[in-house]
Amino acid sequence: MFGPALRHLNLTEDQQQRLRSIAESHRDEMRAIGERNRPAHEALQQAITSGTVDEGTIRARSADVAAGDADMAILQARIYSEAVQVLTPDQQAQLKKLQAEMKEHGGRGRGQRPPQ
Repeated sequence: MFGPALRHLNLTEDQQQRLRSIAESHRDEMRAIGERNRPAHEALQQAITSGTVDEGTIRARSADVAAGDADMAILQARIYSEAVQVLTPDQQAQLKKLQAEMKEHGGRGRGQRPPQ
C-alpha cells in the first residue's frame, strides 16, 4: 500500500508487525474483490475486441469495471486509514512528503530512474 516509501520511514519491528497484521486482516477481502472484478474486466475486453462496435455493451461493461474498481479503491482507503494510524506523526509527515515527491516524479521515488 505504501510501496517503497516504507523503507524510508524507519519503522520499528512492532510497527512492521502491526502493518503486516493489517494487510493480513484484509487479504481475503482484497482477493474476493479481485476475483469478482476479473470477469468484469474480461467481459469489457471481449466487448472491445468482438469485431463490432456495440457502444451500449461497451458502456455497460465499462460501468461494471468501474463499480468493481470503486469497491477496491474504498477497501484500499480503509486499509490506508488503518495503516497510517500505526505511524508516528513524524512518520506520517515523512510519508506525505515521499508521496508528494513520487507524484511529482511520475510515480518514481527517490533514486529511481525513469523507465528505459
